[in-house]
Amino acid sequence: MNPAQHVLAIQTAPRPKGSSLERTLAALQSAGLNEWCGPKLIVSDGYSPKAPGWEIDASTHTHGSSPTLIRLLEQAVSRWPDLQMLTRFEDDVIFTRNALTYIQPFVVDSDLAFVSWYSYLWFNGRAREPWQHAQASQVRLFPLNCFFGSLGYTMPRRTVDTLLSQKANWTSRHRCDVFLRCASSPCFGVHYPNLIDHTDGTNSACGNGQLGERVSRSFPGIEFDALTLC
Repeated sequence: MNPAQHVLAIQTAPRPKGSSLERTLAALQSAGLNEWCGPKLIVSDGYSPKAPGWEIDASTHTHGSSPTLIRLLEQAVSRWPDLQMLTRFEDDVIFTRNALTYIQPFVVDSDLAFVSWYSYLWFNGRAREPWQHAQASQVRLFPLNCFFGSLGYTMPRRTVDTLLSQKANWTSRHRCDVFLRCASSPCFGVHYPNLIDHTDGTNSACGNGQLGERVSRSFPGIEFDALTLC
């Protein structure tokens, strides 16, 4: 894969707790942002952020996370028609050192819809982390209907196109994780160790409407160097 055809995207929205996007952009520096060869895109739902060096697509009103994700996919394909891979993060993420440098050449296997860099899944009616492993690099496969917590993932062009073909059938304002289950592949992968985590994993709203901790136990910390996995 040509790294110049790998798009890095962040999805953001106004947040009552303040400058979440700014903290994520700062965290990206130690993750290898300066070495990223491909395009960089921020898609915002309801405000216009300032981020030098990034392409910005901002709406003037809030529409919800799912329509904003669809707009992100549309903008990525429209602006860079030769896109081969898309890595998308939410705006409240921390990273291991050199996470982006590790992710940039990453290729998603042909039998997977995408690979998630965060390991909370949906099992038995609730969000949980069913399996932890932070000692060696591996991608573990899960059924697509277990996907939860779309904090950050890498998907190939075929999945982008499949999701956009399903957009007319999706009317929810939220639940991006459920929308991603519309991908045609039966499985997705979770990378262990996780290379990302929530900026503030405590008191995060889980998909069942309850509050709970969503800190990944498979995240080795911001000082961990992802390049040791190569």
